[in-house]
Amino acid sequence: IWTDSDTFNHGFLIFPICGYLIWLKREALANLTPEPSWWGAGVIAVAGFGWLLGYVGSVAIVQHFTLVLLVQGLFLAIFGMAAARLLVFPLAYMFFAVPFGLFLIPPLQDLTAEFVVKGLRMIDIPVFLDGIFISIPTGNFEVAEACSGVRFLIATMALGTLFAHLTYQSRLRQAGFVALSFVVPIIANGFRAFGIVLVAYLSNNEIAVGVDHIVYGWVF
Repeated sequence: IWTDSDTFNHGFLIFPICGYLIWLKREALANLTPEPSWWGAGVIAVAGFGWLLGYVGSVAIVQHFTLVLLVQGLFLAIFGMAAARLLVFPLAYMFFAVPFGLFLIPPLQDLTAEFVVKGLRMIDIPVFLDGIFISIPTGNFEVAEACSGVRFLIATMALGTLFAHLTYQSRLRQAGFVALSFVVPIIANGFRAFGIVLVAYLSNNEIAVGVDHIVYGWVF
């Protein structure tokens, strides 16, 4: 999935990032004595059963989440609770490796379409909205799945969470930055879509409607 889906290409970076975060704690880890924990065995049992249910039901997302949980349970079982507490963020960060979030595409498409329409009406450009289809005097547009901004949003959430952890000590600031990592990409994608439609309107559909549609999207 990481290879085939542009939405989850960043998945290749997650486990190396987790390794780096663990390496940052190497001095504290050196002072700990590994103490195997039966709690880890319990996590492994629960995760293993969850994976089996996902396999039997052919629900890939369940298998993906429980696979990460199995890795976390294995770590807890071998190294113990003290090490797990010390590395709680790197262990939890592994969940960003799971290809999850495609359910956001339809609502993001609707939100982007509404954003574009409101922007056009603010500058007095006639516009009609039908679901994700936008009509203006010079042509018609569709907010396709690729225009929903989900790729940008998911990757930004993963990297924004990492940045917040490495940069801020305050839990409030960390939470605030993570929240912005969710909100800002959605707003930015709205401006991107609005900009493309506006350029197409101002140029009477001579630009920003063919291959250059993608180029203008990158620029915005």
